[in-house]
Amino acid sequence: MLERLWRTYRERGVVVVGVDIQDTDEAGRKFIREFGLTFPNARDGVYGVPETFFVARDGTIRAKHVGALSDTVIRAKLDPLL
Repeated sequence: MLERLWRTYRERGVVVVGVDIQDTDEAGRKFIREFGLTFPNARDGVYGVPETFFVARDGTIRAKHVGALSDTVIRAKLDPLL
């Protein structure tokens, strides 16, 4: 879902950043390779699992979603920000 979001919206200035909260560095890199993820990834820093933040260009959090993502959720949260 996140890779598709990244590929669909990146030309409009949307950046997807994955955050790994539990894996070792090697396990995280293996997951990224296995699923062919091309968006940036970092470690740690979230409260719930899964949790998605929609951050404006100025760095402010504009929306948050706790739970699994769907196309409907993405459109409802992201489109108003674009």
